[in-house]
Amino acid sequence: MNELDEAVGFLDRELEHKQGRLAEAQAVVEELHTQVEQLTAERRALLAAIARVRGGVVATGQRWLDLSRTDAVEAVLREATEALAPAQITEQLLAHGRNDKADLVSAALSYLKRLGRAESPSYGRWVVAGMGPALPYVGDEPEEPGVIEEHPDDARPSEDFLSYPPYSTGHEDGEPF
Repeated sequence: MNELDEAVGFLDRELEHKQGRLAEAQAVVEELHTQVEQLTAERRALLAAIARVRGGVVATGQRWLDLSRTDAVEAVLREATEALAPAQITEQLLAHGRNDKADLVSAALSYLKRLGRAESPSYGRWVVAGMGPALPYVGDEPEEPGVIEEHPDDARPSEDFLSYPPYSTGHEDGEPF
């Protein structure tokens, strides 16, 4: 019986030791979660400050904060050079001074899909409908009328982009610039 008692005693000590190590590891994980939350909050604040300094202005001259959530989400998609996940869209909106929640961005994407203005070419990735991941821009002086160029340095939004009601320039004469 003595050997059995020793074995039980050994297992009890080993179990106690492992439980102590597990508690220490859980404390480390909890501390890391706290640090991640703090860094995320600091990053968001910094992105918001950068957006304030930059003025939070979209390419059409409208302020990002003046756009509806749906229009702002579509504007982010139009600026994108690749298909974006909702979290990336939320991050871009934050960088432009907006504070849209990820679930509301997802709802806006669903609405844009229903309207035929956004599509999901792969699971969890979004682009402007019919545009693919890259955005077409029309340069100031294309060689042929209607020729679409890819992001020239002096790019202007295409007339199709500017003709969308949420992206009107606000100029009474209708001129984009």
